[in-house]
Amino acid sequence: MALLANHIAVITGAGSGIGRAIAAGYAREGAQVVLLDVNADTVAEAAEGIRKSGGKAESFALDVTRRDDCFALARQVADKVGQVSISSTMPASPAATPSPPIPRRWRRIGMTSSRSTSTASST
Repeated sequence: MALLANHIAVITGAGSGIGRAIAAGYAREGAQVVLLDVNADTVAEAAEGIRKSGGKAESFALDVTRRDDCFALARQVADKVGQVSISSTMPASPAATPSPPIPRRWRRIGMTSSRSTSTASST
């Protein structure tokens, strides 16, 4: 039996990088994964890759800095997928976008990471 069979895992920042890798790893271990990312295209692509590999995956676009959107999506996930038992927050501002000045960019990354962790913990 797979280590995470019968678990539903939600991963923010799952469209790329570490979040995408974590989602794939959870799926390989048998979890049904729910991938969240601000970029709808990359998160859909990541979920499709997991499904093609035999895993169960759903994807949703979400800006984790929008608290009301987080609560609404939590309800939608519960209704569509089921009760979440694993939550991983991996968001950060995308590196592929044009870079604003360093201090502003780091503030955005810090805000995104801290807000997503706080909101995910309270949903």
